[in-house]
Amino acid sequence: MPEVPIVSELPPDYGGRGLTRHNDIARQLRRQPRRWGLVTDTAASRRAAYNTASRIRIGGYPAYLPAHAFEARAITTEDGVHQVWARYVGGDAA
Repeated sequence: MPEVPIVSELPPDYGGRGLTRHNDIARQLRRQPRRWGLVTDTAASRRAAYNTASRIRIGGYPAYLPAHAFEARAITTEDGVHQVWARYVGGDAA
């Protein structure tokens, strides 16, 4: 049986960093309505980029609430890089 690691303290958890980054991005986009900003260019796949864009549009990340206040698009560049772009359009956008 492999030995289980036993430690006196847990290692740091960096899982929440993405949400902090979304807060910063949303804040910047709100300051420049209707201008597109790059949310990420490191999406693992087209589907992952699409899912992130969808969550931004529906307010699935709290930073982008209310729902539909942001437009978001997933694109794949000529080089095959999957990106997510977003822009703030206001709380009453359809």
